[in-house]
Amino acid sequence: MLDAARNPIGPFDDEQLRQFVAVGTLKSNDLICDADGGTWVEAFSIRPTYFHAAPPPPPPLAPSPPLPQTPPTQIPANLPPSPTSSDVALGILIPVRVAPLALVAGYVGLFSLLVFPAPIALVLGIMALRRLKADPMSRGAGRAWFAIVAGAIGTFVLLAAMAASI
Repeated sequence: MLDAARNPIGPFDDEQLRQFVAVGTLKSNDLICDADGGTWVEAFSIRPTYFHAAPPPPPPLAPSPPLPQTPPTQIPANLPPSPTSSDVALGILIPVRVAPLALVAGYVGLFSLLVFPAPIALVLGIMALRRLKADPMSRGAGRAWFAIVAGAIGTFVLLAAMAASI
């Protein structure tokens, strides 16, 4: 083994080398020479098992002072969980927690593209938006707006067709 001034010291038996590793005097990249006096190599290459021992356990920590007790906060039962992006995307396809009037208005708006129920879709869409403003926890504003737009277009086409037939 080499000392701090890089002078050779030793020889040391296996038990002494293990003690040097345990106290940190011998590190895995320190140079040591094998018993036959051959070349100097890193200690890890000759005695790899010495460096895989588990480190001594850390000293026990002093107990921390107790934390002040705070009463648990109550989450109102009527609040829905906040939606994630996948919930929003899925909510477009599958109506979950959508106000019933907004749902009906959306479907009637879809059928208003056939022109006949267009005025109904327009009225239902407006009613659904008013009800959604009164209950901000409900969802379905997109469907209500769709019913209003599709109902307005369908109503215009219906009125134009009626005017043309006169």
